[in-house]
Amino acid sequence: MWPLLMSKIFGPRSVPKKFEGFPKEMALRPFQIRASTGDSALMIWEAFYLQHEYAKLKMPVVIIAGDKDGLINIDAQSGRLHRDLPRADFTAFSKTAT
Repeated sequence: MWPLLMSKIFGPRSVPKKFEGFPKEMALRPFQIRASTGDSALMIWEAFYLQHEYAKLKMPVVIIAGDKDGLINIDAQSGRLHRDLPRADFTAFSKTAT
């Protein structure tokens, strides 16, 4: 499970060396998985609930996305956020930086 999770998070690049020593046993404890799942579920609801407030943001916003990202879809998520925040700077990378 751990290698699949890491490849999904960091892919298509390899996992950074600093994560080699990460205590995966702690991250995969049932309590931690349950807490992370709960946080994710609440985050989705809060983002949905607050999406109409985005246009009121006064601070600078920068949106950065890459087309090789395995978790975020540029058009469906980053692009939509940029449409909701037209004053935001939006940069989409079409290849993995080296």
